[in-house]
Amino acid sequence: MTTKTLLTYQDLAEMGVGKRTSIYHLMKKTDFPKPLKYGRSNRWSKDDVLAWLEKQNPNKQAAECVA
Repeated sequence: MTTKTLLTYQDLAEMGVGKRTSIYHLMKKTDFPKPLKYGRSNRWSKDDVLAWLEKQNPNKQAAECVA
């Protein structure tokens, strides 16, 4: 069984996606991945976010956004 790496709002901000309100806007207006709910917390699959980033800018490697 494989485990998914899950990202927080802070992780997304560090990747350059945006802050909390920007993320909500992206979810509403674009095909940004929906969060996985853990209680009251939101988490995003790292694979889904990286795929979305690459789709947004295919000339830039999504892996460059991750330290």
